[in-house]
Amino acid sequence: MVQFNNFRSLIYNVWSSYTDCSRRTMEDASCQDATIMDYWRNRLFVNAMTVSLPLSIIAVIPSIIIEVNAGYYFVALLDILVMGLFFTLVLTPGISLIWRKISVGILIAVFAVLLFALMGSFSMGCIYLFALSIFIVLQYSGTTAFAGVIFNLVVCICFAVILNFKIFPLPLHSMITLQRWVLYSSNFLFLDLILVALIRQLLDGLEQTITKKSVLYRRLEDELILKNVANNLLIQSEEHYKTLFSQSPLSICIYDKDTLRFLQVNEAATRTYSYTEHELLNMTLSSLELPQGEGGNQQKLIDTDVISASAQQEIAVHLKKNGEPIHVEIKSSDFNFQGRDARLIITTDITEKVSHHIAIKKQNEKLKQIAYMQSHVVRVPLANIMGLTNLIMEDIPEKQKEIFNYLTMAAKQLDDVIRDIVNLEE
Repeated sequence: MVQFNNFRSLIYNVWSSYTDCSRRTMEDASCQDATIMDYWRNRLFVNAMTVSLPLSIIAVIPSIIIEVNAGYYFVALLDILVMGLFFTLVLTPGISLIWRKISVGILIAVFAVLLFALMGSFSMGCIYLFALSIFIVLQYSGTTAFAGVIFNLVVCICFAVILNFKIFPLPLHSMITLQRWVLYSSNFLFLDLILVALIRQLLDGLEQTITKKSVLYRRLEDELILKNVANNLLIQSEEHYKTLFSQSPLSICIYDKDTLRFLQVNEAATRTYSYTEHELLNMTLSSLELPQGEGGNQQKLIDTDVISASAQQEIAVHLKKNGEPIHVEIKSSDFNFQGRDARLIITTDITEKVSHHIAIKKQNEKLKQIAYMQSHVVRVPLANIMGLTNLIMEDIPEKQKEIFNYLTMAAKQLDDVIRDIVNLEE
């Protein structure tokens, strides 16, 4: 068993080396640059010649022995010559594949004609003529595919003329009559034409199928290329979005509209609320909002003037991780995120702005109180002073009236100043 396996392995290695060598010898650029059908025709020819070479040896050796025993020495010599030419065509490098095909076709045609002429064997000659027709129809397309049938018709007609007029003294005259030649050749040509036509139709259908598949394959390749380009653009777009999202200086959060759970947050959001990204992704928007039970209604903590000044935005009070409340200005937009109804919010900490606004408001309240005191508290005693001055001036001498006039003028000037302050406040 081991010896058989070793022998089989040896045969396989020898055959593989032979086939690789013969294919490298016969194949040229036409095998790669041709169309699909021409490519397969070329491969079929190369494979056929590779297999035919060793098989022809098995077929020729018995033929030579039988021909020598029968006295057909010239035919045996012809077999050896054809065999040598066949080996040369298959194994000689540098010959183009086109010329190898033409040479093989000519070699088969000449050998068939010589078999008719030298051996007078209709059956042997028809076998090779039939092989010539099959070879041509498999290797060529269009009307050229029927060249073998036309050649066979010409050969049959020529030998019929030779048999009828006995132009050459051939062994064929003693082997077959003209009537039998016409009978045999007409049936042979009929079958030859039918078979070639069927093979041609089969190859045409195969070529159309291969062409359609090739077109579909190219379209599929184009679609795959476009799809890959679109995927690459999508990936680049996603990377660009992630970069803009994560590196944005604005605090951005995405949450599920149904559950209010955060789906994605950026670094700015973690800095705003002092939570880590992991902590925020395990929280909801409600977790950041000021509870209603703590500090009263949230809306009461938001100054009404701040709300009116930011009428286009939403103002809310959120809590940082340490519990510190902050005023935030919220811009939102609804969209679909990973198959969910989500909302993107951009929160801006406006606590300093609100504090500044409240400070200004308090300062204005103080100014109003000062103006009120000036208009009601300070002005009343001033009016009393002015009234008393007028009463005193009625009873004092003329020399002292000048002093009280100055006092009255100073009081009026002070009254004008207070009035101007009150008017500015109003």
